[in-house]
This record gives sequence, C-alpha cells and structure tokens, in this order.
Amino acid sequence: MADPKKKGALKVSVVSMPKSENAISSGPDKWQIEEDMRTLLRAQEVRRDPKRFKAAKKLASERLQEMKAAFGSADSK
Repeated sequence: MADPKKKGALKVSVVSMPKSENAISSGPDKWQIEEDMRTLLRAQEVRRDPKRFKAAKKLASERLQEMKAAFGSADSK
C-alpha cells in the first residue's frame, strides 16, 4: 500500500454500516467484495503514479494488439 508520508498517499476511511444493511459482508460473497476493494485500491495507486500508469497503458495496448493478431479484430465480423 502507499506510504502515508509520501505526497498523494491514499487515505482510507472505514465507515460501519448497521447490521441489517451489512448482511452481504458475512455471506459467501465476502471474499469477492474484499478482493474487489483491494483491486480498486491498487488501481488508484497505479493511476496516481504517472510512470506506473504509463507502463500499464503501454502493456495493455501491446496485449490488445496480440489479441487482435491472434483472434482478429471485433470490427471484422
């Protein structure tokens, strides 16, 4: 996670919800919700780091070209 001493560090607040509204967090989907939250936090960290964001976008573009070469463009249908 981001270093809280660095400029632009991610700050997270936790808000408790009443039990009646929080039923899903105790069910079998809890792990998915927690994983989604971690994914969103990581995405935020990447977006805030210009070097990482640029590298990720470049790789995504390269992978897209690979997929188009392997399977053809969606426009060709």
